[in-house]
Amino acid sequence: MKSKTYLALLVLLILPAIAANIAAKPVDVIIEPTELGKPSRILSVVNPVAASLEVLPARGHRISSRKMKPWKSRSYDYVLSYDSGVEGTYLGGLAQTFHLGVWFESPAACTLLAIFYDFAVGGDVTYYVADPSDTIDFLNDYEEYHGGSNPGPDPRETFLHPEESRTAPVGWDTLYVTSMPNVARNIFFAAYIMDDGVSQPFIDAGISPPYHTLMQRPGGGGGPFGWYSSWHHVYIRALVRMYENPPPMVETYDDLPNSYLTTGRAVTATFADIGIPFDSSGVVAGWTHYRIDNGNWDSLSMLLISGDSTFGIWETTLPGINPGQTMEYWFSCFDMQGLRGYGPPPGNPASYTIK
Repeated sequence: MKSKTYLALLVLLILPAIAANIAAKPVDVIIEPTELGKPSRILSVVNPVAASLEVLPARGHRISSRKMKPWKSRSYDYVLSYDSGVEGTYLGGLAQTFHLGVWFESPAACTLLAIFYDFAVGGDVTYYVADPSDTIDFLNDYEEYHGGSNPGPDPRETFLHPEESRTAPVGWDTLYVTSMPNVARNIFFAAYIMDDGVSQPFIDAGISPPYHTLMQRPGGGGGPFGWYSSWHHVYIRALVRMYENPPPMVETYDDLPNSYLTTGRAVTATFADIGIPFDSSGVVAGWTHYRIDNGNWDSLSMLLISGDSTFGIWETTLPGINPGQTMEYWFSCFDMQGLRGYGPPPGNPASYTIK
């Protein structure tokens, strides 16, 4: 089984009159802007009502695209995304005034260009992008929505893009952040408000931490009013223009199952690297770090067996272990500028046990 770290997509920002295309792994999508150039209209917020969330199977939503190229040699347009791309479920039962959003953190300094929203059912919404307070700890300050009773801080300290109301279509909708703010490597928050309680966003249901989705629960039912994290990840993506060299990434890796075999086991990982400038692109070394039964960590060098240094599959063989022993492992790679990427987190490695 392949485990995913996070999804990072390389794209070209096209002229606003042309559809914006995203080439994604494992799923490709096409993004078409709607209501482009129309003036914003601000809707009044109605009184909060209770929200009863319902996870529903997605109905035959099909998407396609083509691959794009870098914007220019010293900057890259890059889609930040934490969803799986499967679009298997969507979220129903949302009430008016309900806020849903995703917090983003770029791997390198960047400016913000656009936000993409994905809906199974369209409706009236109000989009916005905010710059949260630097004091917020997004990993620890928000209780999970389902059962949470102590709301976290409001993530909207200042707006990077003011509230903009429109009717969301079925599928992807594009919000161009016309001011193109320099967000550097700071966290930003992209969200929308349910204006009519009709729209239903695509989600990945029941994901594992860290939770990048935040929801503002309306008052009147379901628990105290306020902001909570959610294990239902909403399909919102951000297009940024990186002007600083990002570290390489561990795109996917083998999460080996338990086994009865005591022999060594081949393991692979997919490494990717985008260089700024372009001629500095490429992973130059990959490593598998492992330990047995909580012992000392050791490392094995990896060989590129498919693809190339900018996007390729690397392989090594973990040593054999005895019945009852547990193998833990994680991966790292280095690019031409000496930056390092890793996955899964060293504190939460992949593992298997010999039965």
